[in-house]
Amino acid sequence: MKRVSLYLALAVTVLLAGFVFSQKVTVSKVGEWGTGDYETVFIRGNYAFCAPGHHGGIDIIDITIPSMPREIGNVPIPCAATGIYVHGFYAYITSKTGGLYIVDVTYPTRPKRTGTYQTMGQARDIHIDGTHAYVAMGNDGLEIIDISDPSAPVRAGFYKTPGNAGGVYVNGNFAFVADGPDGLAVIDVSEPVSPVPVGRRGTTGFARRVVVKDNCAYVADHEDGLTIFDVTVPSSPTTLGRCDLPDNLWDIYVEGRYAYVANGTAGLQVVDISDPSSPLPVGGYDTRGTVKDVFACNHYAYIADGTSGKLLILRVGKPGVPPLICSNGTRHR
Repeated sequence: MKRVSLYLALAVTVLLAGFVFSQKVTVSKVGEWGTGDYETVFIRGNYAFCAPGHHGGIDIIDITIPSMPREIGNVPIPCAATGIYVHGFYAYITSKTGGLYIVDVTYPTRPKRTGTYQTMGQARDIHIDGTHAYVAMGNDGLEIIDISDPSAPVRAGFYKTPGNAGGVYVNGNFAFVADGPDGLAVIDVSEPVSPVPVGRRGTTGFARRVVVKDNCAYVADHEDGLTIFDVTVPSSPTTLGRCDLPDNLWDIYVEGRYAYVANGTAGLQVVDISDPSSPLPVGGYDTRGTVKDVFACNHYAYIADGTSGKLLILRVGKPGVPPLICSNGTRHR
């Protein structure tokens, strides 16, 4: 009898745990900034680095007080930015016309351009790992750039993916590429001068962005929602789970048990990924624009709201203590 009671108690505990894990989260706006058609955002420390989808450069915004963001610096860039990655004392910016711009942000109030590099094609996304920048270049594949000297970046390697490289994330010795109609591509970059394809897995949509965490690859599959792959064996990715969402997916950020999804005109979507085989939407926020990019840190989501021209700062979950200083998180950049 005691054993039966114990099993019943365990079953109830599991059911209650599942209920708690699938609870909805509240998402509320606490601050906003800008008029510049922001399409990309990166958070480092107490600063947001934002770029519009047209010429105008990079704005640096102090977010120490989330409800009172303020611009403290700007650096001109001669073309529209597509991605930003901040690493060390430098911000790396990719552009629609096929360029990499390196900006010294040691002093955020006085940023200055340090180096430039002309990529082989239209740069769509960037991830920094060590002394190399990995750039997704659409139909031109993946280009690897040696940035050990930020004032003089040089090409290290290149791989022409068969699809349309829109996003890249480097994890260990592998670059994971969101390769458009060809899904997820896995490339061995242990030797950056000689990248080698090792694995591939198709998706049902158009793979636009990818993030890797804990042996799972999270792919923003544009019109076909979020797809999660098991990449424990990089040469043989297997599908774990999918989650349909209201609009096209532009970007994804993973922190803790949640995936934060830039869901176009449907705003921000928060997906519980505590069980990667069964991702569940648990919250969202409908903005006035088209959400193109997202960065999350310590229960705050920072949104590049595209056509509304704003950086939106959203609180996810119950109000609590002020956020800690954000370092580089688990995202596609």
